[in-house]
Amino acid sequence: MKTDVSAFLHSVQMQALWIRDYIESGRLEQAKECAFSLHLRAVQALPRPRKDGSTPPAPDTDLEIPIALLNSEKSQALARAMRQAAECARAVNLERGLPHEGSLAEILENLADSVEAEVFGPKGLRGLE
Repeated sequence: MKTDVSAFLHSVQMQALWIRDYIESGRLEQAKECAFSLHLRAVQALPRPRKDGSTPPAPDTDLEIPIALLNSEKSQALARAMRQAAECARAVNLERGLPHEGSLAEILENLADSVEAEVFGPKGLRGLE
């Protein structure tokens, strides 16, 4: 299965469209939050400088992850934790009367969906629906 590079580029594309939509509809706070989230993901995706000051080259292609590691116990625990965090964030939004769109809860739900798809496979093929 392909890893972070293609997923990151897809998320950049989607978040850029969300930011544009937020700005066009006057939801500047959501646009700001989405832009900051995009910034944080970009920082994580960039190669980190080595101790000697040099920067490692970015990989030209996606890395392959063995199937056994995609559905490992730790991967499943990550998927469960991401879903729980998304549900908690949604509950906080409801408690505070905040909109779901553009919120941290929405971002966490998108991340949880991505992790679950990676670990358990696409919805409809999991036997859970």
